Formats: sequence, C-alpha cells, structure tokens
Amino acid sequence: MLVRTCLCFLFLWGSHTTMAQHNPSVLRIDDRFEKNTLFGHAAYFSDTSQTVTIEALLSDTANQYDFQLIDKQILNIGFAPWAHWVRCQIRNEANHEQVLVFGVDFVYIDDLAFFLVDEQRNVRYRKEHISRRTPIVDRPMAHRMFAFPVVIKPNQTLTLYCRAIREKSVLMLPITLYNQPEFIKYGFSFDLLISLGSGILLIAFLTSLSLFLATKKSLLCYYAIYTVSYGIAFMGMVGIWDHYLPNIPLLGENTHLVMFGIAGFAQVNFTIEFLLLRSLLKRKWIIGIKIISLLSLSAAIYVLILPFSFTNSSIIAIVGLVIEVLILGLVVFGLARRKYEALIYLISFLPLLISISWFAITVLFSVDISWVFYKFGYAIPFVQIIVLGIGIGFKLIREKEESLTAVSTIHQQYAEQLLNAQETERRRIAKDLHDDIGTSLIALRGKLPTNSSDAHNFLDQIITDVRAVSHNLMPDELMTLGLAGAVGEAARRLEDSSGIKFLFISAGETVPLSQLAELTLYRAILELMNNVVRHSQATESVVQLVYHPDLLNVTIEDNGRGFPTKNTDSMNGIGLKSVASRTEWLRGLMAVDTSVAGTTIRLEIPYDAHLP
Repeated sequence: MLVRTCLCFLFLWGSHTTMAQHNPSVLRIDDRFEKNTLFGHAAYFSDTSQTVTIEALLSDTANQYDFQLIDKQILNIGFAPWAHWVRCQIRNEANHEQVLVFGVDFVYIDDLAFFLVDEQRNVRYRKEHISRRTPIVDRPMAHRMFAFPVVIKPNQTLTLYCRAIREKSVLMLPITLYNQPEFIKYGFSFDLLISLGSGILLIAFLTSLSLFLATKKSLLCYYAIYTVSYGIAFMGMVGIWDHYLPNIPLLGENTHLVMFGIAGFAQVNFTIEFLLLRSLLKRKWIIGIKIISLLSLSAAIYVLILPFSFTNSSIIAIVGLVIEVLILGLVVFGLARRKYEALIYLISFLPLLISISWFAITVLFSVDISWVFYKFGYAIPFVQIIVLGIGIGFKLIREKEESLTAVSTIHQQYAEQLLNAQETERRRIAKDLHDDIGTSLIALRGKLPTNSSDAHNFLDQIITDVRAVSHNLMPDELMTLGLAGAVGEAARRLEDSSGIKFLFISAGETVPLSQLAELTLYRAILELMNNVVRHSQATESVVQLVYHPDLLNVTIEDNGRGFPTKNTDSMNGIGLKSVASRTEWLRGLMAVDTSVAGTTIRLEIPYDAHLP
C-alpha cells in the first residue's frame, strides 16, 4: 500500500540528475509536433540565494548563472528548499502560429513562476506565485497539473523559463511541452484513469464494508481500511483535494503520508487474516507482527499532529519499506507452507518487485528513469487492490463451500445415525414380534376349542399379518438375495396380497452397494410399492431397477388414478417425505410425474460413497 512512497524514497535516495556543461539544443517545432519531455533541450540552475529574478537572468551577458544541461527525462531536485530555474528554447518552423502548453506534472509545489521571452529578451508572458493552493479557476489553465499557454509565431524563437520552490520536502519537475490537442487528449485520458481508479477504490471499499457488516469478518474490515486510506492518499497525490477542497486544513501535504501510515497498519493485519497466519505462527510472532503494524499507525498519528516536513516524509517512507519487506517475508512463508492465498498475494506483489528490480538496474547501470517509471507508481496499488479483492472473493466462496460441505457432512452423518437407529429399532421390534407376540399367538391357537373354526381362521390371519410385519421390518432376503432379489420378492408378495399385478424388471450389471445403502433404498422402494397398493387404485404396476455405469435408476409406475401435485396429503404425506429423505441421504434425485392416467416415480442413486 505504501508502494508509491517507497518507490519515491528509493528514487530520491539512489538517483541523481546528471548535468553536463554543454548548452542544450533548441527544440524545433513543426506540424508533426505533439509533445516532448524537453530531454536534451532544457537546462537547470539552483538559486540558493533566492534573489535571482527573471530580469537578472536576461541581463546576464557574462553567463554567471551556471545553467547545466538536464539529460534525464525526470528532473529530480531532491530536498533543496530554494529556487530552481529551468530554461529551454523552442523554435517554430511551421508556416503558421502554434498554440503549445508547458506542463509541470507535480502537485506539491509551494511557488511556481513561468516566463516567455523572445529573441530581443523581452518578457512576452509572465505568471508568478502559482502554487498547489491556487484554485483551478485562478490558474493560467484550468487543469489538475500546472499548465501554461505558449503561443509561438512562424519562424519565431522563444525561451521558456520556469522557477519552482518547495520548502519542506523533495521537489521533482517532470516537465513536458505539448501541442494543444495533445494536451487536451492527455488531460482527458489521465482524468478518465483517475475517475476509473477512484471508482475501483470506491467499489472495493463499499463492497468490503458491506460484507464486513454482514459477516463481521475482520479480513474485510482491514481490506476496507486498506482501500479507503489509499483512495484518500491517491486523490491527494493527483491534486484532487487541492482542486476542490483547498481550504480544509486536514487535507494538506500531510494527508497522503497519514493515509499511507494507516494503510500500512491495515495491510499488515489484512495479511495476517488473508494468509491465515494465526494457524501457522506462534502467538508471540503474531503479537510481534501486530506491534510493527502499530508502529505504522503511530507514525501516521505523529505525522498528523506535527507540521509537514521532509523528516515526516522520510519516516513514513522508511516505515513503508519495513512494512513491504515484512509482508513479502510473510508471503514467502505462506508459499513455503503451500497456502494458495500466498500465491495470490505474490501475484499482487509482482508489479512492486518488478519496479524495485527496474529501479536497481537504473541505479547500477545508469539507465534513464523515464516517465513510465514515474507514472507506474500510481498503478501498482491498484493492481494489488484488484488482485487481492479477487483473492478475497475466491477465499469467501471457498470458505462458503467448505462450510456447506461441512454442514452437508454433518447432515449426512446425522441421517446415517438416524437410519442406523431406526434399523436397530426395527430389528428389535421384529424380534419381539416374532419371538414374543408370534410365539404367544401360536400358544393361544393351541388353547382354542377345536370346533371354533372362525376363531382359528381369524387367529391364523393375525399370525400371518404379524409374520409379514416382522418380515418387512427385518427382510432376510435382502441379505441372501441382494437388493434386486429382495425387491422382486416383495413385488411377488404384494401381488399375492393385493391383487394388483406387479411386474418387476432388473437390467444391467448388478452393482452391490453398502449394506446400509441397500437397506435404505429397499425401504424407499417398499414404501413406494405400498403406496401403489394403498392409494393408487391401480390394476398394474411396473418396478424397474436399471444399473447404469455410474448410477442406479429405480422406477415405480402404475396405471392408477394419480394425485394432485399441490397442497395434497398424498404429495406431502409421511410416505413420500420418508422416501425423499432417504433419497437425499443416498445423495440421489427423486422425480414424480402423476396424472389421471397413472403415476411414475423415479429415483437416481449414484454409486459414489455407497460402494462397500
């Protein structure tokens, strides 16, 4: 989050502007001219006395003011709180008048002056005492950067002078000369990017804040602080606060430093939560990391209380470097522990690593630090915020899926325990019916008078019913014949007892399931077959078991009267609910199709997790 401050700190610490003693060349303007950074065409002079005026420079025929060629695209003054002059010559070689714009793309300038001088050393245009506090409407051109109009006639040569002062911190002078259409195009493009970036930050902040209020996850709270603090700092760096709220004391030069300190605090705590470091590190290490984050927050408060200064900038920059190094170390630690979150974080870190590597190359091999490097600092935090935002989304989705899986597992375990308990109770009841009640009924039959045939017949029917109930509660044929055989036997018994013609079909290569799965499915099929007998008023019914390569398809259909599918006892009855519950436990699907021509119920039971 402190990327841009860190890069600027490194930039100022390690780079310097190389200036040669030879004079700069004249910049020749023609019809094809669009823009030029004045590289090789501008010279630089520092007025440590702060007494040199434009008139003194123009009257200097002895060249006592030592202007030196700027051979870098970005003029890096550093911390030097006095007046700095830039001079360049341009010549219009087109056959018509041209309107150009001289732009200085740096917000924090305390005093800026611009002069246009002709060949006779007459000042044709003068604008002085422009600063970051100057409202847009009072600037020479209404633009977020400092911009001055340059009108040059055909075959005319003008000398451009620019004087800049920054009293309490570093000064950079990224200057560019544009033609007017190119300046408008550049301004529109950059303003569009600023609006887009601000929109991204606002969306990220509001989304994370809303999710935090809904879920109370501290990860989202820190991400919200992370985005809003950089958003405020970003708008300060591009001059938004100075443009529209110039008189609010809290939105001064300290603003972006304070926000960077807060962002550092939020980023460290976000990293702890995002990488799940509490489960990987001992408590004392977590406390130590949090103390470092509090140092960043303390630095922000320190900068907020005290007036803006170069020291404050340096403190925040150093703290920012420590924060970034710490976070990089935590990311590497997460990668070593094979955390996928660490890989996402590393991807968000890549632009920073590339920037630092590129900076090292420019310092070691004297490669020019170009405008691309200067502008790239704005984009780095956006890459981090977007990538980490996507990472948070994936993380929340994954946690939700894991939570649902855990709930589903618990539900499955509960259902399995319930089914086991039911089967245990069924076996106990079946045993009691067979051993106790059945034996007692047989004994009772032996004591009835031999001439009471009606009583004997009625008692025999009771004994038969008890045996049937006991058998249904504990079907022995399921163990001996398997699922298909047990269902076929049940269909035969129901046909004999009900008068409904049951046709049983089994197709495909039989795939044996676990004992509990087959028993559960058998109970469901038996319930559906009994429903045909009890409710359908059918004359025929077909029961099919089709073994496919990956699932078992069960179909029970009849030619009965059917039933309404909305708000009826038949659809919401205990029987179908029991079948649906058993099917859900088997991780299968149940479909019901009914009409006045009959009813068809299909069950699809996958083999996964049900094989013995």
